[in-house]
Amino acid sequence: SLIGNWNDTSASIYGIHNMGADGGNSAKPIYTTNVQNGIPMLLFNGTSNKMSATSFGSIANQGAIALFIISKFNNTTSPQTIMTNAARGMNLSISGTTSRYQIGMAGGVGEDSGSTVDTSAHLHTILFNGSATGNANRLIYRRDGIQKTLDFKATTVGTATSASTILYMGETSTGTELFNGYQGEIIIYNIVLSAAQLQNTENYLKNKWGII
Repeated sequence: SLIGNWNDTSASIYGIHNMGADGGNSAKPIYTTNVQNGIPMLLFNGTSNKMSATSFGSIANQGAIALFIISKFNNTTSPQTIMTNAARGMNLSISGTTSRYQIGMAGGVGEDSGSTVDTSAHLHTILFNGSATGNANRLIYRRDGIQKTLDFKATTVGTATSASTILYMGETSTGTELFNGYQGEIIIYNIVLSAAQLQNTENYLKNKWGII
């Protein structure tokens, strides 16, 4: 069935941030049962399905972010965005024909050229710490619990996230690069996680979704 809202169940002290379809009926993703490890996911068609959460102040102007996303591509032949906010300030996307993960945060963009972008379900972890020194310490990308090397080219990761309070799923902030695949679960913290907190969260998600 078509899903107009994806509700936040975290009971966060920062308020509830429900995601809604970013447009009319054509923007609504499809609730699909038994996609990964017997668990349902939302199917985005790559042409019109997209969602957003507004008034998301707890991701704006932050010195730390820990972002966990369960996602599964249907194809990898075009530029697609899993999640972002304005101007790719907090971004996870793929570059299309070169099939590279692009991770953006605080003005910097790192490319993971060592991982093959495929159509399997993966846990994507993005860790941002604006008080750390150097791009590689400020922005870390892990796939399925394994840290990847990022090439930042000429970009520099700043000390705080974008001022945007809107989070987009399955699209850029301008409604382009629509995602073709499944979204399963999102967890966002605006703190620097300890090693134990990171491991516990990744283990929980990998076990729940059957990701090895």
